[in-house]
Amino acid sequence: MLRIDSEFVKKWSQYYDDRFYGSRDQLEEEAIRGFLSKQSEPKHLNKEYFVRLGRWKTKRQTSKYESNNEDKIIEATQSAYRAKEPLIKLNILRTLRGVGITVAATILHYLHPEVFPIFDYHARNALSEGGYWRRSKDDASDQAWLYYVSVMEKLSKQLDVTLRELDKALFAYDKYGHANNYSIGNISSDILLVKTEIIGEAGLVPERRRKTMELRPETLDYYVGRARDILIDVARGNRERRFITYGELMDEMGGPGRGYIAEVLEQVCCSEYERGHPLLSALVVHSSDGLPGYGFWYVRVLPDRVRNSSDEDKRFFWLQECDRVREFWRQH
Repeated sequence: MLRIDSEFVKKWSQYYDDRFYGSRDQLEEEAIRGFLSKQSEPKHLNKEYFVRLGRWKTKRQTSKYESNNEDKIIEATQSAYRAKEPLIKLNILRTLRGVGITVAATILHYLHPEVFPIFDYHARNALSEGGYWRRSKDDASDQAWLYYVSVMEKLSKQLDVTLRELDKALFAYDKYGHANNYSIGNISSDILLVKTEIIGEAGLVPERRRKTMELRPETLDYYVGRARDILIDVARGNRERRFITYGELMDEMGGPGRGYIAEVLEQVCCSEYERGHPLLSALVVHSSDGLPGYGFWYVRVLPDRVRNSSDEDKRFFWLQECDRVREFWRQH
């Protein structure tokens, strides 16, 4: 049975922070908390931050989030903030389009971070492994949420940690910690390189050390070569489809694991750029929405004008880059 104690929370919440340091998820979380912290009561979300929060939790309902009227968003989030009963709070938020129980619970966490945890499948998995969750791990009913809130509240008080620290630890352990401790997928430690970075400038902010892991150079070179060969084959039209998903690419490569595919694709982009070739990784997309991952927009060789452009302009650039990749490799 998993032992969930203060050391567990310290270890895995720190791992979560290190892993997502500087990522879009971390920056969005900080931005949303910053927006709410500046408000007087009753706190609320405007349309911009409502959509950003919804996308932070799950992007699948983005079009529905965006279809909500701003006045209704403000009214609903203020009313939910004022309401006394947890289920009434939840039901008010579910009147907004695209908001199911997990997104509503996440909004409540941001509105009341000391009262409501984020309702997450990975956290329920870890709680179940520790003997704290006695319902189905797939149970996302209202009663399951109430039970989850109670369990998380008691455990956070018992361990003297915040709900968010506990949530991060449970999420990180279940998603990244099984069997291979600090690695992802089935990747073994002999092909990982652990680095320690110092974060913060002396005399300005407290110094903080961050451990990061990356593929060993020889392993990275191997996967870059494998990825490049596969993507060239896709670009030349030798496959059934014009794109390949991240999962399909990793399956065909035999690795390196979800946490390291971005590192591989970034190096593919950089090596192609140095050769004067278009960016092959434009052809790799999520299976859920058919779009490239967030990391594609932050590869080192991408011009700032593209990186900082609107979503519409980014999509236009990406489609153009896909055409350039296919045209180039059909001629070479």
